Amino acid sequence: MAKFTVRFYCLVEAVIEAENQQQALIKCDLNEYDVNKLQHTIAEIDDVIEVEPVL
Repeated sequence: MAKFTVRFYCLVEAVIEAENQQQALIKCDLNEYDVNKLQHTIAEIDDVIEVEPVL
């Protein structure tokens, strides 16, 4: 069976431990933290924007 990379626009929710809201926002900065390591839930998929075969 073939494999495909699929890209979505979606809403992701995560619970972040922080001292305040500003620190929570900083912890979501893709340049500072590996957001993939956060426990998260995909709450809603709005659209599939691209599908391409894995070579």
